[in-house]
Order: sequence, then structure tokens, then C-alpha cells
Amino acid sequence: MAVSISVKVDEARFKSLIEQRGNQWAKSLDYTMRTMRRKAPTIVARNSAQVYNIAASRLNPNNKTASGSVSLSGGLTTLTLTYRGSRLPIHQFKGMKPRSVSAPRKRPYVITGQVLKGSSARVGHWSPPHSEGGRYGAKSPWMLVPGVPGPVMRLGPTLGGTMRALSTPQMVVSDRTEAANVKELNDAMATELVRQLNRFL
Repeated sequence: MAVSISVKVDEARFKSLIEQRGNQWAKSLDYTMRTMRRKAPTIVARNSAQVYNIAASRLNPNNKTASGSVSLSGGLTTLTLTYRGSRLPIHQFKGMKPRSVSAPRKRPYVITGQVLKGSSARVGHWSPPHSEGGRYGAKSPWMLVPGVPGPVMRLGPTLGGTMRALSTPQMVVSDRTEAANVKELNDAMATELVRQLNRFL
């Protein structure tokens, strides 16, 4: 999965500065884009983490703990961030309860998760064997297993994969985050461009 966020310098907004320092325009743009390539992933991660219940570091592909990747492209006036990545295990989101079990449970429990901040949902449960289709029933609910991170599903006598939620690409361009990300990227680019142009007064 790949999604892109693009921002472009508003040249008309800086018309007077361009006229005053036209010979330094290209150099200022070059320095601006270099700075934005470094700052942009951090801006997107921070804004997205304000909506989704996950650490910003998980959404910044430049961080070692993140999932997915981001590539940056564009010319002197345009910056495009292209995100790729698969869905993240739900236990990487904050607010999952319980998060794990250290030993087989004897009492029923319900697993709740909070992918979107302030919105908790039931994501799994467990009851003693024979009330869930037998000890090795064909398919179990999402449940917790000692030593395994996150809810898993038993398929017969074997365990399936870990429950997954959203991917980084889905979060950075969702209806809840894309407008804020684009606005802050544009504002940051404009501020940096003014700073770079003023270096050559």
C-alpha cells in the first residue's frame, strides 16, 4: 500500500520577496526543501499521533521503532511524501487492556483496544475451554497467549497471526489527519522559505 502527501510553494505569496532577491530564489528554495525533507516526516507523525492512539515515533519511518517507509521526492517548489507499509499489530497502539497474560487464565476476560483516541472497542475475549467451541475448536476468538504479544486467534490446534489494525499510510492520509498535515507542512515550508530568503538581505 502506498499513499502520498504533496505540498507546493505558493510563489505568488512571496512575489515581493522574489522580486527583491530574485537571484537568490533558487538557492533559497533548495535550502528550504533540504530542511523540509528532514522536518516533514516528524510533522506528519506528530499530527497523526494526536488523532490515533499510538506513539508518534511509530508513525515516523525515519525512526528505528517505526513500521513502514517514506520516500520524499519533488523539485525546487514541490515536496511529496510517499508512505508505504502494512497494518500494525494492534498491541502497538496504546490503551489495549489487558495487554498480555503471563500464565493461562482461568477466568473469562474481555480485550478492549483504542486505535482512535477516546474511542475504545471490544476486540476479543476468552472463556474457559468447552464454552468456546472446545479446547481445540476450529476457530477461537481473538485472545491472549502467554509469551505472545497481542491478541491471536487459534485455528484448530495452532495459533494464527497477531491481530492488526491500521497501517501508517492509512493514518497519515485519513479524513481525520490529512488536512492538518498538509496545512502544517505548507505553513512550515512558508516560514522556512522566508527565513532562507532573509539570509541573503
